Amino acid sequence: MSYRAVFCLSAKGGSASGGLFIFPFLLYNKIMNKKLNWSLLIIGFSGMVAQIILLRELLIVYLGNELSLGIILGNWLICEAAGAFLAGQLMKKITRKHEAFIYLQLLFSAVFPFSVISIRLFKSVLHMNPGEILGPGTVFLSSLALIILPSFIHGFLFTLSCKMKEKKDEPASSIGNVYVLETLGNITAALLLTYLLIPRFHSVDIAFITSLIISFSCLFLVFPESIANQRPALFAVRLFFFLLFLSILLLRGSETLHRFSIEKQWEGQKILSYENSVYGNIVSAQMEEQVIVYSNAHPAFISPFPDIESCEEIIHIPLLFHPDPQDAMIISGGLGGFLRELLHYPKMNIDYTELDPAIIKTAFQIDKRKRLDPLHSELNSERIHYHLVDGRLFLNETSSLYDAVFIRVSLPAELQTNRLFTKEFFLKAKSRMKKNGLLVLTLPGSLNYLTDPMKSLNGTIRSTLRSVFSSVVVIPGETNIFVSSDNALDINLSRLQNRLEERNISHQILTPFHLSLKLDPIYQEWFNSEMKKVPEKINRDLHPVSVFQSQSYLNSFFYPGRKNIFSWFKNISFVKILSLFFLPLALLPFAILPQRIYSRGVISAAVFSTGLASMFFNMAIMLLFQIFYGYIYSWISLFIAFFMAGISLGGAVSTRKITDMKNPQRAISFIQYCMLLMLLALPAAAYAFNASVLPSFAHLLFRYILLAFSLVFGFLQGYEFPLASKIYTLTRREMEKTAGFLYACDLMGGFIGGILSTIFLIPLFGLFQSCSAIFALKSAVVILLLFAQKNR
Repeated sequence: MSYRAVFCLSAKGGSASGGLFIFPFLLYNKIMNKKLNWSLLIIGFSGMVAQIILLRELLIVYLGNELSLGIILGNWLICEAAGAFLAGQLMKKITRKHEAFIYLQLLFSAVFPFSVISIRLFKSVLHMNPGEILGPGTVFLSSLALIILPSFIHGFLFTLSCKMKEKKDEPASSIGNVYVLETLGNITAALLLTYLLIPRFHSVDIAFITSLIISFSCLFLVFPESIANQRPALFAVRLFFFLLFLSILLLRGSETLHRFSIEKQWEGQKILSYENSVYGNIVSAQMEEQVIVYSNAHPAFISPFPDIESCEEIIHIPLLFHPDPQDAMIISGGLGGFLRELLHYPKMNIDYTELDPAIIKTAFQIDKRKRLDPLHSELNSERIHYHLVDGRLFLNETSSLYDAVFIRVSLPAELQTNRLFTKEFFLKAKSRMKKNGLLVLTLPGSLNYLTDPMKSLNGTIRSTLRSVFSSVVVIPGETNIFVSSDNALDINLSRLQNRLEERNISHQILTPFHLSLKLDPIYQEWFNSEMKKVPEKINRDLHPVSVFQSQSYLNSFFYPGRKNIFSWFKNISFVKILSLFFLPLALLPFAILPQRIYSRGVISAAVFSTGLASMFFNMAIMLLFQIFYGYIYSWISLFIAFFMAGISLGGAVSTRKITDMKNPQRAISFIQYCMLLMLLALPAAAYAFNASVLPSFAHLLFRYILLAFSLVFGFLQGYEFPLASKIYTLTRREMEKTAGFLYACDLMGGFIGGILSTIFLIPLFGLFQSCSAIFALKSAVVILLLFAQKNR
């Protein structure tokens, strides 16, 4: 994702001035008539396809947790850069470069499908449950191991491509052409994946289609004159790979491998269907007589034998607080039992939505094959109205009013689910409720002991509900039931028991005696006393504290020994974090050193901070998209494509002007000012959107506004690097060392930015404070640059 052309310089040892980056579309017609150029375009295409497909598959394994995005992308960046750097060091030792170029492409074509299948199998190989939560450390190590081969090979190929092109063109234009083709390939891949490949093919199919394209390129497109009469063995290998991938696709071998890998991934269950929707991954499986539908490895519903006790308690106990419930809405998790309980009320009309509408489609497909109750009766009831739309979006658009709104998502563990546990959503739900309306949700609980993560999570959601509703009642248990209303909620046991009997609803578990146990005042007093020990926090769209708390709870459940790590993070104050981001100012005392030494240090700090800020900014944009729309899973490739296009355009403009630029240091300072403005503009736009102060058309366009933000920040990053390289080489002539060192600064900044933004800054401190921290970092760099200019 970064400016890999630097490694061309590392391999070449040439100048950074003039024509290094030429904007792709200006050269398109000029260079596409060469076979080798087509092959280089395919390298860029295949690299982006591999990056996106492997990222999507890893997100499934990590249960749809968007906070792992920064870790995965950071690992890809490190591995690809390591391959490019090693290629630069070994270039003189590679005598048959075109043959190496072909063999490496064929190796990549074999490794890519292998990596897809390995991702699906690694939990099974390690005897882990498909739904097991992985901690940040495990996510880092596993993703690194699973993507290291394709990313390393792809980075090596880029530098090798630059050396090959050197024989055909002038040094500067050859480097520019390779970068152009790579970028064109990246953008083409992103668009085709989003609009053609992903909607029609599964990941294994896409991997083998890409491998077939690569092998076709090696067989028919790479015919440089110097190896026109290449050795027969090389031709045989190329032909073998082409025929292998062609036969795998034509004979549906990819489908066989796809079925094998998902069956191993869900070992012990018979896979009925497998689908990637815009929101995530949907799997339906059968275990003995039970049919289970999973969304991102989380159970969405079970039929025909649901948890009767949970269904009855979660539906009927809250409705006892309402004198005559007639209209209800369930958001997610209602199929397979909960909707059936609502049907016991003869006057009840029900609107039902899912976070991922594909779950409802999958349920109807299952019902056609297997008539399972309660699923069959739920899907065919005239009183249940299914809406194939995200529940949050439905509430924004509907004019209906409800006596009860049920949120059947059990935990705000990801941004996609946290969207239903924020103050903004509670306010929207309240606006769609009748006078005595109820909002009902559940969280993990216990009647014996509440762990600190469990207390924090329950306390935050309780405080958030209280900030919206005048009355909030919590019914403790292994599952805590939260009932909220603007009408006074009084736990009058005798009145509630009378309502239970008057409604004459057939129950298997819920009896007047069972109700008295659930509403025992002792449990109420104990729970309320525990909540008094928890600091009050509000869960917001742009400050999703409950995501961190949910991850802390899940990690304490699966990995009890790691709970202290989350506690340590939780206790860090924002003031300490802010002071840490001013750390570059520690370079100020060195301003007394010779200008060339101080200038190199400042430029290094600028490149590092830009790498960090750029990764943070792009992660923040993608997380914002997930918060507002909920389907970043299908738009990841577009965001990466726009960012790459921005880098290319920025590099083009910068390098075409750099020769005549009299003061590149001032230009770098200007770039820092622009980045500071972007760090202010992003939270401002997000808060305006979140507060509904923008006109209606802006809400429709906001996703494209986020894409534009990604493009602009990419432009700034691409514009800065050639300037930094020129300033650095004014005081240090060794281009190879300059390129490698500055790229390492950028790479390390990007890696740290990805880790900090997704698992620490945004979940703990929210968007505004996180942007403030990065703003502090760039401000410190601006101060350093001002001192550098003053001492010139």
